[in-house]
Amino acid sequence: MSARIATGVTVPEAARLVAEVPRWRQSFEVVPGVHAPGEADPLPLLRRLDLAPRMDGLRVLEAGCQDGFFAFEMEHRGARVSAAHLGAPSDGFLLARELRHSRVASVPGEIYDLGEEAGGPFDLVLCLGLLEDLRHPLLALDTLAGLVRPGGMLLVETAVIGHGLAEPADRDRRAADGGLPLMRFSPAPRPGGGWAPTVTCLESMVASARFLVRGATVWSPGRALVRAVRMRDPVPVAAPAAPGLRLVGAGPDRAGAGGRGGDLLEMPGGAARGGVDPLED
Repeated sequence: MSARIATGVTVPEAARLVAEVPRWRQSFEVVPGVHAPGEADPLPLLRRLDLAPRMDGLRVLEAGCQDGFFAFEMEHRGARVSAAHLGAPSDGFLLARELRHSRVASVPGEIYDLGEEAGGPFDLVLCLGLLEDLRHPLLALDTLAGLVRPGGMLLVETAVIGHGLAEPADRDRRAADGGLPLMRFSPAPRPGGGWAPTVTCLESMVASARFLVRGATVWSPGRALVRAVRMRDPVPVAAPAAPGLRLVGAGPDRAGAGGRGGDLLEMPGGAARGGVDPLED
């Protein structure tokens, strides 16, 4: 990852600013020659994501952004990126965005409340290490489904368990969880506690949010990655007429002079009326 340093800020000054951040969760090169001393190395997961070398023209959301490594990496590849945080943006994210001259948009609000202000619909949404920390992981998936365009992709990475309720080390998901849709909850100091489903359960959770699961793998002990494509919402089908009613034609357009158009229903006895709300003004 490369980035130009902010105008007027020298490398030693940038290094001093980075060192003053109380906590970095991700270890990465913030700007050339300046590294954040984070708790976790995100490079192995980046390689597993298998992102395209160039992402020009794509709209991308990172849900649960930490210090911004993945968001900045996708921006570097040409994508237009928004970042939604679990709470307020971290000090590391804010500093790195400034030093990098980044245009990654920070989306305010809770994960469950994301809507049009997030900048979607998105071609790709990353949900990495987020579900395990949420109080309502299924609600979060439903919310993200509303932000991914039909045919767009969702990448979910989270903690998982095996069928023995331990962390699976086997990369074959069938051997890891026995095909059982189970989930474990471990009370923890984090706001949501700690959720860990089996891989089978994780696939079912993602599929229930109107996604077509394209692949799931235990990429690291106790961690799984699911790839899914957003399905199109079903086209509403008109309800059949009630017994004794027959659709005979279309009435005036609702935007016309009458203002109460609709289909015409033939009533028993031959009378016809508009197929609109029976409660008249």
